[in-house]
Amino acid sequence: PIRWIKTIYQIVRNGRRSDLIFVNGLGVESTIANLILKKQLIRKIVGDPVWERAYNKKRTTESFDEFQNNKHSFLIEVQKLLRNWSINSAEIIITPSDHLKNFVSGIGFSNKILKINNGVDITDIKRANESKADINLIIISRLVVQKNINIVIEAMKLLDNKNLKLSIIGEGGEFSKLESTIHDLNLQNRVQLLGKIDNNKISQFLLTADIFIQASDYEGLPHSVLEAINYEVPILSTEAGGCKDLLNDGERGFIIPMPPDKKVIAENISFIIKNKAEATKRADEAKAFIN
Repeated sequence: PIRWIKTIYQIVRNGRRSDLIFVNGLGVESTIANLILKKQLIRKIVGDPVWERAYNKKRTTESFDEFQNNKHSFLIEVQKLLRNWSINSAEIIITPSDHLKNFVSGIGFSNKILKINNGVDITDIKRANESKADINLIIISRLVVQKNINIVIEAMKLLDNKNLKLSIIGEGGEFSKLESTIHDLNLQNRVQLLGKIDNNKISQFLLTADIFIQASDYEGLPHSVLEAINYEVPILSTEAGGCKDLLNDGERGFIIPMPPDKKVIAENISFIIKNKAEATKRADEAKAFIN
């Protein structure tokens, strides 16, 4: 409660000098502050914090869409009501994907909704063609439950290939658990949990990556996948949220069915490795699409 009060105070204090408020997070706090400010409020919606909070705390196992339609505990229902109130108080909503646009419409928002896709700077990439011993897999993600990174690590255990290496870049509440999983499966030599990496260094990992993996239960339109596509890395991903638009039924990548399964992920990794020409073709299709 103290943090809420401080946050609302800072929004009011800074907002007095502003013509409008652009909200990207802190939705309820901004809406409360705007009861005083009475400014134009434009909001970007990239997910549902109520679902994410409940999912991470294991208060629900439902998918993003199932969660919206079903009834839950009193506390969760109150949070959903606050979320709906704050969203409906905006004059304009911006979403990065059709899926999120439909989510906003579904909670009764009747003002203007703009779909503005997330973007990435398109660059000419010169990937090394020389043969190398290691096959590099990469994950760039927040380390939270719904990303299912533990399942990808378990898939690595099923793949009996010492040259197969997985690098995980990112930080979050699951770091210690993932570290324990790597240790318990004796994968320290094949899986690296790198934590936070400076943005200007991530390109070095993408240039040498052979497969980018995203096994999440939900995504808006992930910048990390867009960046991997820009670097012409074959994508292995669920079709969660905006990822469905990017993959186009597998034309521009390889699909992990929902819910993610370690055996299926391992099979897909093996397929991509054995079918390099097809993987390159789909990576090229993806690059052309985001371009």
